[in-house]
Amino acid sequence: QALHVPMKHLFFDAGNTLLLFDYDLVASVVTEGGFPVTADQVMRAEYGVRFDVDDLLAPYLIDPHGRVPRMADVLPYGNFHGHLYNLLGVPARLVPEIDRSLQTRLGELWTVVAPGTREVLQALRTAGFVLNVISNSDGSVEGILENAGLRDLFDHVFDSTVVGLEKPDPDFFRHAMKEVGARPQGSMYFGDFYSID
Repeated sequence: QALHVPMKHLFFDAGNTLLLFDYDLVASVVTEGGFPVTADQVMRAEYGVRFDVDDLLAPYLIDPHGRVPRMADVLPYGNFHGHLYNLLGVPARLVPEIDRSLQTRLGELWTVVAPGTREVLQALRTAGFVLNVISNSDGSVEGILENAGLRDLFDHVFDSTVVGLEKPDPDFFRHAMKEVGARPQGSMYFGDFYSID
């Protein structure tokens, strides 16, 4: 007879799960760089990047014990932003300057908190769940959550750069569970990329 383990630990991705992409900011940076786009166009392109990543990584998900490559290793334009510019149709000659401008504002890109987010997280804590974050980030996710007014709702924040592991590596998830005393049977993870999360 299987041992029943109650659901206790909830783990969340940060970008596009707790903190949404600032489409207005990206649209303004790209437009100022000489290629006018709207926030709606940026949103559609960003969703396109996500679909493409999942399609590119899908073949690696067949083997449950196989290693899934990093997003940057499968995207044809090298990284998330490069693929985003391509889907927006930004001319190659404008990309370096636009990307330099966007890189200076990276800490502002994933900062939009959807209405009701704090209330839902607070209700989960009140219900007895232990909340934690597992995020591929550059070491800044804890500060971004603090600035967004959400950090106090999480017991631990696991940042890939700080930990030295990156999703979808299963060891990153195992590390986080071990640190908080969680068991897979009593844990759930919420993210936006099926292939990575």
